[in-house]
Amino acid sequence: MKKVIYFLLAAAMILSTACKDKEEEEKPVPVTSVKMNKNALNLDRGESEKLTAEVFPVHASNQKITWSSNKDDVTVDQTGNVTVKIDATSTTATITAASQEDGSKTDQCIVTIPPPPDPTVPVESVAIDIDGDSFVDGDIILLLGDPEITLNAVVSPDDAGNNTVTWSSSDPLIASIDEATGKLTALSSGIATITVTTEDGGKTDEIKVLVPNDVNLLKNSGFDEPDDNNQATPPDDWQAVEKEWFSTYYKNHPLSAGGALLVDQQYVANPNRRGGGSVFFTLGDGQYVSDFMPISGDFVGWIQGCWTGGMYQEVDVDPGKTYWFSAAIGVALPPSWAAWTLMLEEYSLKVLSVSNTQQVYEEAILKCPDPNLNFQRRVQGTITVPAGVTQVRFQIDKPSFDGDIAFAEAPIMYIDDCQFREIPN
Repeated sequence: MKKVIYFLLAAAMILSTACKDKEEEEKPVPVTSVKMNKNALNLDRGESEKLTAEVFPVHASNQKITWSSNKDDVTVDQTGNVTVKIDATSTTATITAASQEDGSKTDQCIVTIPPPPDPTVPVESVAIDIDGDSFVDGDIILLLGDPEITLNAVVSPDDAGNNTVTWSSSDPLIASIDEATGKLTALSSGIATITVTTEDGGKTDEIKVLVPNDVNLLKNSGFDEPDDNNQATPPDDWQAVEKEWFSTYYKNHPLSAGGALLVDQQYVANPNRRGGGSVFFTLGDGQYVSDFMPISGDFVGWIQGCWTGGMYQEVDVDPGKTYWFSAAIGVALPPSWAAWTLMLEEYSLKVLSVSNTQQVYEEAILKCPDPNLNFQRRVQGTITVPAGVTQVRFQIDKPSFDGDIAFAEAPIMYIDDCQFREIPN
């Protein structure tokens, strides 16, 4: 009988302990604090930013947050997204994240908004921002089929009371522009003038949009002929720049002092091409150099590193007409050259006279951002053909220098997607 009693007492104790543990497990874990990711935020009118908040401890039973703002013109939704209304007059606002379980557990972020413009400050001027790859000599180059670009207007002074502007195009059939947003789209080849006008004072600025036609006057512009793995030296339809041309043109270059220009026959490279689906720019021992792949087709033009070299084509043109010229040019620096302290920093795409090849009509400079860096850029320019000229020379070249005074040897150069197109007037 005693054994039965002991058994029942033990069972009761076990059951009592289990119930107690279960009660403790089910007991809610209270919120002790709320922490936001930011406690200060600067926003201008019309701007938004998303804030976040965490509830502590991380295993608190109720993790829900309620968001609020103390200003009607600075709003916050229940995901933490803060927005300053475009017509806001407030200069500060307090955003609060509060625990839904315990509203006393909060954190806050102070939003600072610049003072509203003084409506009495008049606009003095407006200027179109021309910073970007689409701008050449103050004009915009936009190809048919290119994505639209958005122009920006800078109203002065900065604190002008009304900085609203309107955009317009002299020929919307060539280049259309959204009058409110400044989004610009090329629709047909030609030239149009884009004008921005301020609402206050009618101040204006304008810029030309040049849209080349679809006909590329260069042959084998992507170096894809012949259609095989032929290295083609020089590539079909291209000519190698003559050693004598380098000797004359770069004779007075600052780095040519002391006979540093490499123009001995063994250091003037015959341009060729690389490609055919292989990985680009590997040295003879298979050392990795660059992973650039062609922009158009399967090949690129190639000029050997450390050597002077270049290639050109002669193009038929009409006097007085305007043409756009362009090429994608890159340089590759083999890892084994990393100890060299100076590489050639500038490369150029030239449009030359055919009768006097030392005469440069126009030139587009490719400036290397870091002399010891592999990089690629598209260079471009425009040329209005002089009277009496019916043919020009489209040329890419690179000199290489090696001497006691100058040491600026040229890296490997590749060229692709060469373009020479008319811009109808």
